[in-house]
Amino acid sequence: MRSYGSRWWVIFVVGSLACSARGNFSTGGGSDAGTGSDGTMLPPTDRGTAGDDALVGTDVGTGTDLGTGTDVVTTVDLGTPPRCGDGTCNGTESCMSCASDCGACAPTCGDGTCNSSETCTNCPTDCGACTPRCGDGACNGSETCTSCPSDCGACAPRCGDGTCNGSETCTTCPTDCGTCAARCGDGTCNGSETCTTCPTDCGTCTSTCGTHGSCGTCTADTRCGWCSGLGTCLDGTASGPTNPADCLAGLGGWARSCGAVDSGVVDTGTTTSITGACAAGTAGLTLDCGWIYATTIACTVGTYVTIGCTGGAPVDAGTCTARVGTCSGDPMIRVCAGSGTQCAGVSRIATQALTGYGEDDACSTCPVGRFLCPSSGAVTVYQRPYTTGAVSTCLVGHL
Repeated sequence: MRSYGSRWWVIFVVGSLACSARGNFSTGGGSDAGTGSDGTMLPPTDRGTAGDDALVGTDVGTGTDLGTGTDVVTTVDLGTPPRCGDGTCNGTESCMSCASDCGACAPTCGDGTCNSSETCTNCPTDCGACTPRCGDGACNGSETCTSCPSDCGACAPRCGDGTCNGSETCTTCPTDCGTCAARCGDGTCNGSETCTTCPTDCGTCTSTCGTHGSCGTCTADTRCGWCSGLGTCLDGTASGPTNPADCLAGLGGWARSCGAVDSGVVDTGTTTSITGACAAGTAGLTLDCGWIYATTIACTVGTYVTIGCTGGAPVDAGTCTARVGTCSGDPMIRVCAGSGTQCAGVSRIATQALTGYGEDDACSTCPVGRFLCPSSGAVTVYQRPYTTGAVSTCLVGHL
């Protein structure tokens, strides 16, 4: 078989076959008469009838083939051999070697092209690595515990994260935990703290005694006392002047209540509770026994507060200036500077000396007075009957 040009051809060669004495094949039904001595094919003795036996001959003898047959050449056209571009996907052609005949290959991961359903997740070989994103299971790129806790985990507690946690407190992290409630000793003078109630935070009080020009305002300030002989207000406490020599007997003595003078003897204050029992029959405002706690009143420093128990008192023409609380019998009141404090008669806060006011009989037999609020911003009120053993009531009120 040979190739001529772009086509395939098959050549058949048919020759005169020298038939041996043992016989060859016959093209008809006659007998093979053998071969002559000169090599010439002798005619058969019987060629038979055409069509009776066209394929099988009868071997009637043995002959010697001494000659050469004649070649008969027949050519058969087998068509054009397969090639890429002939419109048919055949032979060794495939989608990779001949896409024009076999069509494009189906997308596969690893073919160098990111197509179809391929992504950076299922085929990074073709599509490349995915861009970092929150939720991909890896803490990468610009992700942090704040921006992406699902990948990076929860952030460790820190001041400023909006949550009061871990070891944070209002002291170490007010941003998250809020401002601490005011307390004495926190280093800040705030809330209701003053130099009197909390000198640790607010510092030592600066004396204001020298600014008081009258006995009333001077004795209303628990840090001051009035020296009547000098007409001055001096620093001191219930125990007396800060400097005892500032107000001796010859200078009028030390007073914590206007009109009461110690004759130069330093006031040592109350040594026993004013709520203790009194001897029977004793009476008067100056008694430092038998007093009953009534109430504590907050007030604004430097202002006057009306305190008493006059409600229910009989009308006493021209004397009842205020109706507060309730009263029966003949009670008295005592007002002490500070919250929950006690005070002796000489160190009490005295009422203003005005008509219609008194710590004893102001409205008939019931007391009401106007008292200057001390620097502590609070006063403690006590009540008792004028005479020890007498029956009275005094439910204190204030304006």
